[in-house]
Amino acid sequence: MKHGFNIYNIRTKLVLAVSLVIISGSVTTLLLFYNFTSNYLAEKIADSTTEQLNKYSNIMNAYLEEAYYQAVRIATEQRFAQAAADVADDAAERASTINSILMSEAEKSAIVDSIYYYSERDKTVITSYNISPSERIENAGEYPWIAIAENPFGKMGDSYNISVYEDRIGLISNRYVSVSKTIYRDSGAMTGVLSVNMKENTIYANFFYNIAGSDGSEVKMVSPSGTIISSSSTESNYKNITQAAYYETIRSNDSGYFVDEVDGISKLVVFVTHPLSEYKLIYTIPFAAITSGVVYLRNLAFLLSFLGISISVSILYFISNEFYKPILKMKGVMKDFEEGRFDVRIEEVREDEFRLLYKGFNNMAEGVEELMDKIVEQRLRINQVNYKILQTQMTPHFIYNTLYSIKCAAMLHKDKTTTEMLSAFIELLQISTDNKVDLIPLETEIKQLDNYVLLQKHRYQDVFDIEYDIDAHFLKKMVPKLILQPLVENSLKYGIDLKKGGGKITLSAYDTDDGFRVEVTDNGTHADMTRIEEILSSESYGDFSEIGISNVNQRLKLIYGQAFGIHYTLDQQKGLTAVVDFGSNPIANYDKI
Repeated sequence: MKHGFNIYNIRTKLVLAVSLVIISGSVTTLLLFYNFTSNYLAEKIADSTTEQLNKYSNIMNAYLEEAYYQAVRIATEQRFAQAAADVADDAAERASTINSILMSEAEKSAIVDSIYYYSERDKTVITSYNISPSERIENAGEYPWIAIAENPFGKMGDSYNISVYEDRIGLISNRYVSVSKTIYRDSGAMTGVLSVNMKENTIYANFFYNIAGSDGSEVKMVSPSGTIISSSSTESNYKNITQAAYYETIRSNDSGYFVDEVDGISKLVVFVTHPLSEYKLIYTIPFAAITSGVVYLRNLAFLLSFLGISISVSILYFISNEFYKPILKMKGVMKDFEEGRFDVRIEEVREDEFRLLYKGFNNMAEGVEELMDKIVEQRLRINQVNYKILQTQMTPHFIYNTLYSIKCAAMLHKDKTTTEMLSAFIELLQISTDNKVDLIPLETEIKQLDNYVLLQKHRYQDVFDIEYDIDAHFLKKMVPKLILQPLVENSLKYGIDLKKGGGKITLSAYDTDDGFRVEVTDNGTHADMTRIEEILSSESYGDFSEIGISNVNQRLKLIYGQAFGIHYTLDQQKGLTAVVDFGSNPIANYDKI
């Protein structure tokens, strides 16, 4: 018999259950490891990037402070202050003086590319360049370092500002980071704006290129107003990001990191705030770029786990033969047993737990086989009894016909006594042999008792009388048939002295809590109570009358329960009394017990 893969057998279920446990455990462990590793890498990258951003912020801070102090030095120099205050009337001479001062100051610093001064009176920007030292402008508002200087902000002072802009003054186009200072007369009126300019590359462009890579990472410098003033991706310059969902966290904190959607991509966002300018340095990198190596390891781990699990399941499937084959063996033997082969046995050659199972099955099979033999034997006996019953069913029919013929002959000879006795006996015999009815009204039972008493009076020549003290409502109660006759017969045998005469039997009925009671009392005082108790408690009998009262007792217990039945009392004054307790209702299906 071949036993392939079957989802319903124990072996397959066990292998699948163990496989499921292994797979679920492995997958859960790998996912937890992947999440932990991803978060750990993100945290480390964020910490490292924050350190770099803070380092660059300190460098930028040193550059801006140097520019700030240079601007202060120029603004407080006497020659510049005199020229800026319009001491000389000649604009060209004034521009030449200022140009000379700015050129000298620009050469003193390695990070300063140029210095500009905007003259409010002349509407002219004077530079530190040797070529094109000045340029007249029409709209100062187009120049960020001039326009913003009129509305200063930041932490360097009320009259200083930091700005980033595309230069439009010099011969070569540059992006400048500038520290600008507004110059005032003694009267408080504005004379111009001084701007110390550094190339954006000098300040942070090289840093952008170093920290940003080809993995999609990007570095931005964002103004307090939310505008990107410089970025490693030139496409992002001058965009305003105040409406971006992720910017709210940046705006509300000085530094930190988090993972959020940026331009539709999940990214790690790291940011710090420059202390002087309050600009935000923001670094973003796709989260997938961080976990790319981990994803490779995760996929490799999944592959190796799958191979390991497959090998383990295969090994488990083959090892399971050790306990599955005995089960199949038992299954086959039990199927044979179910089909009626009660002589099958399992050879007990194993030394493990299956040996006990085999032994238990063999013992069970032997017991069932013995039981089946007994059942067959009992069925044979039942068939024999049924045959005898069929034979005995013919006997009453023959007796009725014979007795009826004798009765007719007695009537023809006008023998009243014989006719009366035969009539009583025929009625008594008909009730006794009617197996279709178990319970009859008490009234019918009393009528049958009268027939029996009639026969006994003819026999004993009226040496006893019988009286009934039974209320009418008891007459309709159903009782087992042939209950009273054996009790009266017992009174005639054990109670009344038939030789002396004057015997009296009284039947009375009473209600009880759980049914009713009938008492049969005779005036005899010489009853053998020991013998009566033996008859009631024994299953062997001496003669027919003893069978009667024991039969009555057992039938009452069978029909109503063990609490009911017959017991006897003897009073030397009143005589012998048979007490019969009937229940309110018979036990259900008592006839099938």
